[in-house]
Amino acid sequence: MSDNHEQIVRNYLKEKQENILRKPEGKLRFPFLEPGGSYRGVLWDWDSYFAGIGMQPEQEGGAYLKGCLLNFLDHIREDGFIPYHIQANLPEIINPDSPLNVGYRSRSPELPFNTCKPILAQMALAASRKLDDFEWLRSYYGRLEAYIKHWEETQLSQSGLFVWRSHRGSGADNHPAVYGRPLNSSAGVDLNALFVREYSALAILARTLHGETKAETYLFRQRKLAEAVNKHLWDPVDHIYYHADAAGCTPPLTNQQVGWVVPLKYKAWTAFLPMWAKIAPHDYAESMVNRYLLQSDRFFSEHGIRTLASDEPLYHLKAMSNPSNWQGPVWIVSNYLVFRSVLNYGYVELAQAIAEKTLRMLSLDIGRTGTLHEYYHPDTGEGIMNPDFLNWNLLADSMMLELEQNRDLTAL
Repeated sequence: MSDNHEQIVRNYLKEKQENILRKPEGKLRFPFLEPGGSYRGVLWDWDSYFAGIGMQPEQEGGAYLKGCLLNFLDHIREDGFIPYHIQANLPEIINPDSPLNVGYRSRSPELPFNTCKPILAQMALAASRKLDDFEWLRSYYGRLEAYIKHWEETQLSQSGLFVWRSHRGSGADNHPAVYGRPLNSSAGVDLNALFVREYSALAILARTLHGETKAETYLFRQRKLAEAVNKHLWDPVDHIYYHADAAGCTPPLTNQQVGWVVPLKYKAWTAFLPMWAKIAPHDYAESMVNRYLLQSDRFFSEHGIRTLASDEPLYHLKAMSNPSNWQGPVWIVSNYLVFRSVLNYGYVELAQAIAEKTLRMLSLDIGRTGTLHEYYHPDTGEGIMNPDFLNWNLLADSMMLELEQNRDLTAL
C-alpha cells in the first residue's frame, strides 16, 4: 500500500476528530462523543466505545470514554436498564416509551428496545487504563453490576446464551437472524462474544476495586458462556458461527428435554467475533478463516469485509437508514473487528491486507468527496450513506498502529 493513503487518512482524522467531541449538554451531563454526519447531539453505546478506542492522543480518548460511560450510568433505571442511546435535547412530546426518553423508569415486557450493549465494563476498563486511574470508578462500580444483572434476568436463555431483545440497539441493525424476528428469540454470536469480553472486563475491575473473590464470580460466568458459544453457535458442517433461534422450549406433558438450539444460517461478519473474544478453538478459527477469507471472496472484497457473504440470497448494497444496511456493505468497525480477530490468531498478512484495503478505500473517498461516509460499496469503494460520519472510522488508523507497534487497543 502506498504510504500516501495512510498519511491522507491520518491527516484527515486528526483534523476532523474535534468535530465529534462534545461538551456537556442537556440530559448529557458529562463530555461525550457523537458519531458525526447526521447524528448530532446523541450518545450511542458501542459507537462511543470504538470511537474512544480509535482516538489520538490516547489520554484524550480516555477522558471522553470516561465521560460517555458516566452519561450512560447517569441514566440507569431502577431495574438496571440503561438506554442504548441518549439524546442531549428532546422535545417534550416524545413517546414516553422511547429509549431516548430518559424520564421513563423501566422497560416493560412489551417494549422492543435492548438495554445498552454489554460494552460498558470494557469502556470503563479502557478509560481507566488510558487515564492510569481506577479510583474514579469505585463509586460507580455497583451500577455496572446492576446493568449486567438486568441483562442476566431478562435476556439470558435456557441454553445459557444471551438473546437480543430485538434489532433495536443490536448494532448490526438488519442482521437477517435478528431483524423482524420475535422478541427474545435470537442468540447472537456478536452479543455473546461481547458478553464474554464484558465478563472478563468486569473481573479485572472487580479484582482491582474489590478483590479476587468477586472477580472469580465473573470469570466463572465468562467460562460458562464461552462453552455455550462453542457448543451451540458453532456449525460443524459449515464451519462457521451462526446466530441461533433460542425460542424453543420443552413442550408441556413430555419427557424429552429440549437441550438444543436451531441455527439461523446466515453467513455474516459477526461469525468472526468469537476470535475477537479469543474463545474460538484454534481448529475452528483455522477452518473458518481458510473457508471464508483465504480461499473465498464471499466476505473478503476489494475494499474489506462484506457484512454478509456475497452468495447469501439477502445480500444487497442499498442505501438504507432505520435500519442501516449490514447485509453486504463494508463498515469500518466490521473491517476493524475482523482485522483484530484474525490477528489474534496469527494471520498477520491477512490482517495487514484488511488494513491496507481500508485505508486505500478511505483515502480515495477523501480524494473524491472531501469527506468520509458511514458505510461503503465493497466493490467500488464508494460511500453509500451519511457523509461527514466519523465515529469508529477512527479505527482505520488504529489498524496500522496496532500492526506497527504489535498492540491490541481493545485488549483485556
